Amino acid sequence: MKKEIENFVKNSRVAVFSVLRKDGNPHGATLHMSSKDDVSEIYFFTEKAYRKSEALLEGGEIPATVVIGFSEHEMKTLQLDGTAQVVGKEDLLEVQNIHFGKIKEAETYKDEPGMYFIRFIPTWWRYTVWGEDNNGEKTKDIICSEDEG
Repeated sequence: MKKEIENFVKNSRVAVFSVLRKDGNPHGATLHMSSKDDVSEIYFFTEKAYRKSEALLEGGEIPATVVIGFSEHEMKTLQLDGTAQVVGKEDLLEVQNIHFGKIKEAETYKDEPGMYFIRFIPTWWRYTVWGEDNNGEKTKDIICSEDEG
């Protein structure tokens, strides 16, 4: 991803994470998020009792979407499709360091029973920035994963 997008993700703390539940219905939730510097993986820390966890806790990867950026003042958004899975014990320390380094208050819940990490791996993304040109005309710049080809 381009540096502009990596910086956008680095400076964002909240995203909408959506999955299909076991019954086939979609479910979206707003969560604090962190990521690897190159945004090749995005992480969420949540509770097993929540609806988004049903299909994830059955094991394996499931299709998921993430949306970052929903401020009318900033007018930027990053939409991502990909897969999600529970972070395994072998990667837990690395993910904790990344996530708690960004979302420090989440570390309070680190040892709570039922808490776990989700790893989201993007397979497609689109970054959109709305603005105005020098003449006051509305503009929309789009950078898409297909463009990096």
